[in-house]
Amino acid sequence: IIAALCATMSIWASSDRTLHMVAPNPQADGWSTLFAPENRPALQSALEGVHVFKLMINCISNEFSYCAQTDWGEAGRTLQGLNVDIGIEAGMFSGLQSRTLPNSCNGTQDALDDLAKIAHLLETGVEPAWWTMDSLFQHTYAYPDNWTGWRFQSRSDCCNFTVTQAADAGAAYVAQIRSRLPAVRIGLNEPVPWYSVTTSNGTVFPAIGPTSPALPGYGMTGRDLPAVLRAFNDALHRLGESPAEYFHADQPVEFSIGELDQGNNGYHKLGALQLEVEKLGLTFGKYFNSQDGGQQSDELFYQRTILDARSYAAYNNDRLPDHVIVESWFPLPSHLLPRP
Repeated sequence: IIAALCATMSIWASSDRTLHMVAPNPQADGWSTLFAPENRPALQSALEGVHVFKLMINCISNEFSYCAQTDWGEAGRTLQGLNVDIGIEAGMFSGLQSRTLPNSCNGTQDALDDLAKIAHLLETGVEPAWWTMDSLFQHTYAYPDNWTGWRFQSRSDCCNFTVTQAADAGAAYVAQIRSRLPAVRIGLNEPVPWYSVTTSNGTVFPAIGPTSPALPGYGMTGRDLPAVLRAFNDALHRLGESPAEYFHADQPVEFSIGELDQGNNGYHKLGALQLEVEKLGLTFGKYFNSQDGGQQSDELFYQRTILDARSYAAYNNDRLPDHVIVESWFPLPSHLLPRP
């Protein structure tokens, strides 16, 4: 994953981008020793030019066995010593219940729960600089009774919010996080394929339908991504909070090149979304990765991540995201650091 990040970064080597690396993969080799002193030279070399190392909150809370042995104080100090910010990706209202804390569907309580998950990190004096809210609007969407996705998650663990309800709960969450971490930069991500994107001139890029009979169709009726982002900032304003700082688009390469989108070019949709996000005053970023690569091989993940980055630039007149993120939530890549 780090090799893919470094190669992706090289495409923008001469530009001013904030580069994020995320390594939540539960099967990747090397978690327990990633931040150990003996690995520091390799980690320093791999993270040269990276600005943010983002961690999944349930990893820091030690819910996942693969990172339970990590010394988080050492991890934080190592990253600080490398001048790399720590980021948190928090699955608020995830619809997939935590093993230790239920889904409260209450923004303030959910924030308190998430702060409790990283209490042992904060106790070491290490504070995150970035905090990404994961799929606030999609995770709380009221899918219909006949939705095939109920095979994969419990109805009782979904909040079934309207856009306004989700925005208000998310704003309450932000207010609580900022009260404890006033310097943290807060933004959000959403899975672009399941939303429509309507531009200021009225052009509509639709949400996509089911991609496979074996998988649920996550496309949402009446959820337009620029509109929900406006609703979120409006809710923050009602609470007297400053707007969100950034938005990160989740769309693996297979959705962008038409393999999982009925042959449509998803890069045009992403380019239109970038313009609309920037009009809202948010910094735009994109996750660069591959769903097929993350399920088939390290090499395919690497090659398709590079394809994603180069294609994004090619289809959008070299308009580039200000935040470049490489992340895998798939079983692969199998190693965090390159092997000697």
